[in-house]
Amino acid sequence: MAVSDSLENHFLHQLEPLGGVSARRMFGASCLFIDGAAFAVVDDGTLFLKTDPALKATLKAAGGRPFTYEHKQKGSVEMSYCSPPESAFDDVKELLMWAKQSAALARAAKSGAKKKATKLVAKPKDTKGAKTAKSASVPGAKKVTKSASAAKTRKQTKR
Repeated sequence: MAVSDSLENHFLHQLEPLGGVSARRMFGASCLFIDGAAFAVVDDGTLFLKTDPALKATLKAAGGRPFTYEHKQKGSVEMSYCSPPESAFDDVKELLMWAKQSAALARAAKSGAKKKATKLVAKPKDTKGAKTAKSASVPGAKKVTKSASAAKTRKQTKR
């Protein structure tokens, strides 16, 4: 379902106190970002906030509904987004309370993604002078060892 500019602008205005909220159209919906992290979706005439299992359960218990879409083979698919309760749409303070939690989850997910994408990090291997480049978070990465003599040779060559 397409999102109207006025609905997108309405939620951007309401969430403005969070600071740095922007929108981008994606897949017929509007995705809201804070500090470059996606934390909300405007679709189907409402706002859906990014959740983890605990926040999703809390929002559902308060009257929120999960964000779903229809998949050709899988049928109805429930995403990790949920609307706040109806009362939040009438009370900006309540809406901001829910949105802050969502923004914190989005920021944490974004920073976790950066850590996983980290390349090789140099670490000392032992006291004999050899150095090891070891993956901090890339599973299956190979260790690369440079001997101390190779490092000395490079230093001498640069002179």
